[in-house]
Amino acid sequence: MASLSRRSFLGQSAAGLGGLCALQYTSNAFAQAVETATQSYNKFEDLYRQKWTWDRVAHGTHGTNCAGNCAFNVYIKNGVLCREEQQGMYNGHTASPDVPDYGPRGCQKGLRHAKYMYGKQRVLYPMRRVGERGEGKWERITWDEATREIAEKFIKYSIEDGPQVISLGSGTQLSVKMASFGALNRFANISGTTVPEFFSGVGDLPTGAYMTLGKVYAADTMASIFKSRCCLIWMTNPAVTRIPDAHFFWEAKYNGTEVVAISPDFSPTAMHASMWLNPKPGTDTALAMAMVDTIIQEKLYDAPYIQEQSDLPLLVRTDTKEYLRATDLSWVGKLSVSDNVYYMWDQAKGEIVQAPGTGMADAPVGRERRKWDTLDLGDIDPALEGEWMVDTLDGPVKCTTVFELAKKRAREHSPEIAQGITGVNANVIRKTARIFAKAKPAMIYCGYGACKSLHGDMLQRAFVLMLSLTGNIGVEGGNLQFSNAPKSNGMLSYAFAGVGPATRVISSTQWDYEHGEMKTVNEKVYGQELADKFDKDYRYSVDQRYFPDYGKKGWKMGIFAGNNGANWRAS
Repeated sequence: MASLSRRSFLGQSAAGLGGLCALQYTSNAFAQAVETATQSYNKFEDLYRQKWTWDRVAHGTHGTNCAGNCAFNVYIKNGVLCREEQQGMYNGHTASPDVPDYGPRGCQKGLRHAKYMYGKQRVLYPMRRVGERGEGKWERITWDEATREIAEKFIKYSIEDGPQVISLGSGTQLSVKMASFGALNRFANISGTTVPEFFSGVGDLPTGAYMTLGKVYAADTMASIFKSRCCLIWMTNPAVTRIPDAHFFWEAKYNGTEVVAISPDFSPTAMHASMWLNPKPGTDTALAMAMVDTIIQEKLYDAPYIQEQSDLPLLVRTDTKEYLRATDLSWVGKLSVSDNVYYMWDQAKGEIVQAPGTGMADAPVGRERRKWDTLDLGDIDPALEGEWMVDTLDGPVKCTTVFELAKKRAREHSPEIAQGITGVNANVIRKTARIFAKAKPAMIYCGYGACKSLHGDMLQRAFVLMLSLTGNIGVEGGNLQFSNAPKSNGMLSYAFAGVGPATRVISSTQWDYEHGEMKTVNEKVYGQELADKFDKDYRYSVDQRYFPDYGKKGWKMGIFAGNNGANWRAS
């Protein structure tokens, strides 16, 4: 080992010090490299620091394929959306104080809306077709050119043929954006264009509920779920499809509500429910009718409610299975076309009486008719069960009640019979029906699944029957719940202001049939016999004015604002 003298130690130390100093006083090239590396790292940090800087804050929502209308703060920098944030604006504004706050509302699907908005598929400027239709050849034009050409053709067709030859399709994209929908609704209302509604286009119309109740929606907001004491989540999966509002189900459960999921699969909703029933796919109606049978057989129904608020006590002719009407009883009633007067059997008097709420028209000359403007029974005690002979223009006819017929029909779907159809044990069916019937109030949350299913209307009618029997139509925490619809009174007031309701709305199914040569399509798909039957029934419905007919002069112009009919409509 070499010896280390004082002189060599000082020399080596000086060399080491010089090396250390070189880190501070080095060449320009090395210093620039270090600086560049440092700047790159700072820029990376600034991505996060600048995230919290913006030019302005706007307010918006995500209306693409969703009716949630979740409120978001939208942060704008250099004219570009840079980030979004949920607004905590609901408490005290949209819900009563006896339910949880709506917020936070929003989901990861909605947060992808900005990506969709800035996607390559978005059209940023007007274009005019220059090739053949379907060829895909377009040329860019100015906004002035586009608006002028559209306006000129709009005026031309309106004057020559009438505005009904122009269609304004809204679609779900537009209908859930209140400001846009209100503006275009007013435009359609003033101009008189035909508006094919989108319900039948996407299969969202709750036909069974509409036929039974006369209203598309007879429910409340999503907050009402918290007020239910039993909630059947049937044929839907809100934990995935209604992310902003699903918390109401679980808050209700923690509050003591029986949350029952009914679906063939063990879904994320079923995972969090109090009970899970898994019927075989397509057997839901049998399951619902088995619950109806249980409610009737065990007398779990609300008799005073259905006597006053339903058609269950109305009399039905057993020979024709039609309601007993004033036109059946006398020539005066027949000549005055009093087919809107129905009857009950009053147990107190032992005779038929006019049902309250029917026969709203004024009585004809020389005929006394009690005119009811309320459903209040007064001193009437309507029978729910029994058979009676009633003198009619056809002679004595045996009559019974709607309740009696429903009772017999439900017996065909007893829990034991339904067990063989659905795979759900009869005891489980009875248990669920009892929980539902005894809970006050009780709700069925069904979403739009049944709307899109074959014979889904029958399932919805079974739902409404369950709710009617138990007194759960028209009460907070009850009803057949589909979704969370925003308040629309202001929008409609704006659309109709100074004009009144004059919008020409038509079913998309009817519109397609008239303009899409659907009889020819039906011949190819279903055969001549069925196509002829469909066409005959359709023509009859138009002749009887079941639907408005706006297609007599054809279709000259179509405005598609917020929808893509060729993409999401079967026709």
